[in-house]
Amino acid sequence: MDDESERESSLTQRKRFKLQTLIHENGKIVGEFWRYNPGWDDAVVAQEVGGLKRKAVAAIRRSTFGNLEKAGRSVPQQNSKYVEVIESLNATMQQLTARIGFLENSLAELGFDIPVKKFNGNEKDQYHAT
Repeated sequence: MDDESERESSLTQRKRFKLQTLIHENGKIVGEFWRYNPGWDDAVVAQEVGGLKRKAVAAIRRSTFGNLEKAGRSVPQQNSKYVEVIESLNATMQQLTARIGFLENSLAELGFDIPVKKFNGNEKDQYHAT
């Protein structure tokens, strides 16, 4: 077992969680690759966590988030615009889903009968007080 593998395997769960959280909070998946935010890379994460080398961080980042986006392997400019639009739509969908859940719970607490069927846009669901 080499020094890097030994060091990686001796990580506590708390330190591994901190490392993965720092990576997650300071980058994003672009296509099939990982892109750090400006000013962040494996070496910065290693420094922030403390007691790790860049290579150990890189190994954990690769296994959890994937390979780094590099020149020549990155998503073409036209496709990256689509990726950004999709990411924005996903975030909006998550916000709307949370709001709908809140509204449904509020209506149920007020005694309204909430339809269980899925809304497909072709019908008008009406809420009825019970």
